[in-house]
Amino acid sequence: MKGTRDFMRLTIKMRFVYLATLTVVLMLLGVCSSAPAIRWELEGDYYIIASENAVAITGYRGTSKDVQIPQEIRGLPVTSIEESTFAINQLARVSIRQHTRVDSQAFDQMVSVTRR
Repeated sequence: MKGTRDFMRLTIKMRFVYLATLTVVLMLLGVCSSAPAIRWELEGDYYIIASENAVAITGYRGTSKDVQIPQEIRGLPVTSIEESTFAINQLARVSIRQHTRVDSQAFDQMVSVTRR
């Protein structure tokens, strides 16, 4: 449990570097040789993982306190908000479209999350 809490305290950039480094090390060791490559990318205020047909939001670097999750990024539907995406942000409200999957720990200590 303590390791999880320490990981949550890292900044988004530090988490990105940590996960990217871990992925590269595992790939070099051959552990992930059959898994498809994952690419974290920055799109506007969001860190994302894009596949052929969907986008997952993995981080937020914006300054707005009132965030509306876009329905699409790069013409692909936003289908999920991943763990710790908004955990370290001081947001007042986040609006998410109805059919977006939200990880149970995506919003740590959020005041208001609404579905649209």
